[in-house]
Amino acid sequence: MEMTGVGYSTYVIGHGMRKGKDGIITFKLDRIKDAEVLDRNFATPPEFDIAHLLAGSWGVI
Repeated sequence: MEMTGVGYSTYVIGHGMRKGKDGIITFKLDRIKDAEVLDRNFATPPEFDIAHLLAGSWGVI
């Protein structure tokens, strides 16, 4: 979870699937309408770089 003072919003970062994207996605918490718990695990890819993901984010620090 990441919080930002800009707009006082909370974001979650994780594996997700939505139209046109499947992988690590940043979601604004208050925009999530529903979620489904699946019977499978997700391992963070070794090449995943959280600093790179957040570098161009909308004020997410």
